[in-house]
Amino acid sequence: HVKSNFNEESDLYISSFWLAKQTDGAYLQMHGDNDGGNNLHFEYSTGIYLNDILKEGELWFPKLKYKYPPRCGDLVCWPSQDTKYDHAIQKIISD
Repeated sequence: HVKSNFNEESDLYISSFWLAKQTDGAYLQMHGDNDGGNNLHFEYSTGIYLNDILKEGELWFPKLKYKYPPRCGDLVCWPSQDTKYDHAIQKIISD
């Protein structure tokens, strides 16, 4: 579905992968996934959520004025090169 949603004709490949456990109080500051233009081969970024995050911890795209409340099993994709997709993870608060 990623190829069709982005009207991408070329095959897509995973170029890097990291697994992170975000615990109570964790957050990520605003950033872009192309590392300030150093990773121009990154066309798309994705996040796969392995758990529900029920309080706070939204994926936040401030320039789009959009917050995404992740749920277990969600796959979220966005363009890596466009700075309007710079994003943050808001502070996670556990129940």
